[in-house]
Amino acid sequence: MELILKTVNLTKRFGTQVAVAALSINVRKNSIYGLVGPNGAGKSTILKMLTGSIKPTNGNICFITETHHKLKIGALIETPALYKNLTAEENLLVLVKLLGLKKSQIHKVLRLVDLENTGRKTVAKFSLGMKQRLGIASALIGEPNLLILDEPTNGLDPLNIKKLRDLIKSLPSLGITVIISSHNLNEIQHITNDICILNGGLLKYEGKLPDNTNLEDFFLTTLNSKHTGAI
Repeated sequence: MELILKTVNLTKRFGTQVAVAALSINVRKNSIYGLVGPNGAGKSTILKMLTGSIKPTNGNICFITETHHKLKIGALIETPALYKNLTAEENLLVLVKLLGLKKSQIHKVLRLVDLENTGRKTVAKFSLGMKQRLGIASALIGEPNLLILDEPTNGLDPLNIKKLRDLIKSLPSLGITVIISSHNLNEIQHITNDICILNGGLLKYEGKLPDNTNLEDFFLTTLNSKHTGAI
């Protein structure tokens, strides 16, 4: 099993509150790894630690790359930061200039997220699904090896959920590992290779969903189990 990321006893406290407790997980390269859990389980806190936006209290995050290759991370956490008065292309042009990237990247990622034909339409006139896909394009503009997505289908209608699902499922074939959190267990079941079930900051299960198992049933059974850790 070739890993791109593992955590060892990763812990985050906010004052006396333990948000994530001694979490040790393993994320396989070129896979889609799903984080699921009830509200307050620690999903967003974990993703923020992985992106470096908050620091762990204890423990380690180990990014594993090939020799002489630097791991690049793209992330969409919470609402995409977009300029509503600009077009999709103009939004990405801002990033290209800030990051010193090639302008050709813009059309590449717009084509990938199916927004290459939006022309002069400004983001203010985009649907929620289009904004989410542009947010993902922003996260992909730097050609990351690892893409981190926090609740990307929140508030989307079924058609846009399918578009986003198809996009996410295509990324491992491009050499991009995806870590995704979601409350939508049906989506997680259909797009992920491995799942991580969390409750109260604790790891309750990590691994593949057993064959012929409904994730919702498995999730509820696992939450009620006294067992903690990978199975």
